[in-house]
Amino acid sequence: MKTIQAIVLLFLALQVRAQIEVKLPRETKLLDCQGIEFANAETLQAGQAVRLTDYYEGYFTASINGKSGYIYYPYLDGIEGLDSFKSEHQKANTGLKIETCRLQQMKKKYGEKAGILAYQGKPWIGMGAGIAIDLFGHPKSKNTTQTAGYKGEQWVYADRNLYFDNGVLTAIQESK
Repeated sequence: MKTIQAIVLLFLALQVRAQIEVKLPRETKLLDCQGIEFANAETLQAGQAVRLTDYYEGYFTASINGKSGYIYYPYLDGIEGLDSFKSEHQKANTGLKIETCRLQQMKKKYGEKAGILAYQGKPWIGMGAGIAIDLFGHPKSKNTTQTAGYKGEQWVYADRNLYFDNGVLTAIQESK
């Protein structure tokens, strides 16, 4: 009986939560969560309006022009009102123990341990630049040092800087 009550309460909570329409600040992918390489992801252009209906574990559920999918939260950085929307939906989803398709994809793509770290959005020394893009999206800017046989890059994000030597993460600087 308690299980049925919990399901009904969860259903009701999901029905009354707010939705928000936003304009995309940059080019973004609408992920279908079908494949590890996101082969069926649709590219959305900066300035397009998207309706966000939920947030769970780093992803917004989104719909645009009759299509729905998922947008990774770093791609929506800086949108006014988004933090409160995210917070409201996070609280409503607290306690849900669902292994999302994103976690499954990360484990498949990077292995068990690295996949869990990637899913949690935790960078680690030694990871490749491609993983950083999966975790945080493209940086706001890059600073590059090129010498014979060496390429050093500083990737600048709103809350951290990542430092790569020849495509491998060697340092993490976080802003607090």
